Amino acid sequence: MTLHHEMELLVEAGLSSQEALEAATSLPAQLFNLDGRGEIKPGARADLVLVNADPLQGGSTLDVVAIWKSGTKIGRSEASQVPSVDRPELGLFDGSLDAPTGLVWGKSDDQIVGGNSAAEVNLSVKDDGGTNGVLAVSGEVNTTFPYPWAGAAIASPTGPAGAFSLTPHTGMTFMARGQPGSYRVMFISPRSVGAPPTFFFTMTEEWQTFSFDFDRIPGLDPANLIAISFVAGPNPGPFNFELDNVILKSP
Repeated sequence: MTLHHEMELLVEAGLSSQEALEAATSLPAQLFNLDGRGEIKPGARADLVLVNADPLQGGSTLDVVAIWKSGTKIGRSEASQVPSVDRPELGLFDGSLDAPTGLVWGKSDDQIVGGNSAAEVNLSVKDDGGTNGVLAVSGEVNTTFPYPWAGAAIASPTGPAGAFSLTPHTGMTFMARGQPGSYRVMFISPRSVGAPPTFFFTMTEEWQTFSFDFDRIPGLDPANLIAISFVAGPNPGPFNFELDNVILKSP
C-alpha cells in the first residue's frame, strides 16, 4: 500500500481532500522544518509528481503522468529506487541533528494526521561530566486521535518523498532513559496502513541499552522506509526522555 492509498484512507477516515493532500506534502515538511519542501512556489525545491486528476475534487493520485526530482524529470523506475543507509550511526547527537547517514532527526507527532499531541526535540549534554550529546525529547500525548503518539523521528531531509533502506543491516541498538512508562519504536513505510511495525520497550529513569533484530518485528520491511519514530503513546499525558547511540547492527 502506497502513500497514494494512505491519502484515500485519510479521506475515508474523515479528513477533507485538502487536509489529506497537506498531510502528504506540506505538513510533514513543516514538522521536520524542511524549508522549500512540500509546496509549489518560486524558490522551492522542484520535487513534483504530476497526476492526471484533481485530488482536491476526489480524483485519484495513482495515475502518475510525470515525476521531477530536484528539477530534473525522471522515469518511474528511477523514482522507485530506494537508496541504502550505508553507515551504522543513526544517532550520536554530538552537536548536530544530522546523522552521518545523511538522514536527519526531528519531532514526530500525530498532528500530521489531525491529532493534537505535541513534541519537541533538542540537543543536550549527558549529565555524566563529559561532553557527549544526547537527544532530549519532551511533549504531551493527547487522545483526540485514535492512535496518538508524540516523540522524535529520523527521516530523509527530503521528507516523505525520501524513502530509504536499512539493508544489509540486521537490527538496531540504542540507549534511552526518561519518564518511566511504555514507549515504542515505529517503522514508517510508504506502504504503511494502520499501526506500523513496532518495537515496544519500557523506559526507566536510568540509562538502558535496548537491542532488537529486524526479523523479529512482525510486518517490518527494512528495505523501504520513510521514517523511524521513537515515541510515547497511546496513553495520554506529558512525557520526557533522552536518546543516545542509535546504531544499526551489521550482518
